[in-house]
Order: sequence, then C-alpha cells, then structure tokens
Amino acid sequence: MLGYACIGIVDDIGEQVADVTIGDRVAALTQYGSHAEFLYWDAEKLVHVPHSLNPAEAVTLILNYLIAYQILHRVAQVKAGEKALIVGASRGVGTAFLQLGRLAGLNMYGLASVSKHAILTDLVQLAAQRQENCRVRHPQIRHGFV
Repeated sequence: MLGYACIGIVDDIGEQVADVTIGDRVAALTQYGSHAEFLYWDAEKLVHVPHSLNPAEAVTLILNYLIAYQILHRVAQVKAGEKALIVGASRGVGTAFLQLGRLAGLNMYGLASVSKHAILTDLVQLAAQRQENCRVRHPQIRHGFV
C-alpha cells in the first residue's frame, strides 16, 4: 500500500491506551499504508491534530518539519552558531528549515524571490534573490555554511 503520512479519526483504542480517545483527530507517519481505509497504529506514534486545521495542511506541516528536522539534526548535525543558507526559503520546507534552524541557534540566510523577502525578515539575517550572485553581492555568505 502507498502512503507515508495520514490524518484520521480514532474509532477504537486498546486497553492500555491513555493519551488517545475515541473521536480524537490524529496524524501518523506510517512509511507505508496510509491510503488504507483503516490503520492500526501505536498510540505513542500519533500526534493530535486540531479539528480546526485542514487535513491537507496538517499533513503538509508534519512532512515539511520532519524533513527539515531530519536534515538539520540527523544529516548535517548542526551546532549553535553555525550558518545555514536555505534555497527556496519562502516555501514550505524552506520556512521549516528557517524556523527550526533558528531554534537550534543557527545563523540563517535565505534565497527567495524579492516578492517573498518581507515574510522572511524575522527568520533570516539576509534574504537574497535566487538569481543574483550571492557570493559577490553578499560577501558574508562566502564560507562556512552547512
């Protein structure tokens, strides 16, 4: 079965389950099988999702932040004070990188269209346009990036 992430309503729980109740709206990262009509999954691997949040938005948020977290902490193994340059900084995964990087104490830099710079001002030290030669126009981003 296909599918990596899903959102659904809990319709039954096991005897030992305490943190999830019938009727709760939850999300899961299943790696496979999320397109099934019913899914049996460990309660501790579920994340509560507010009913007010659109299911597509919730799955997108979960996947964007999971991807960014894994790359920052498991792949790059970043440390506070390091610099990170994010290409596509105004998009879903890019924004997740900026927010999680900032929480990790990184100096964040972002490439995005000029029209998107205003939304990045609180998240980056420098927002540059993707087409420009950043190393020439912005000498502070020449060396030492993760």
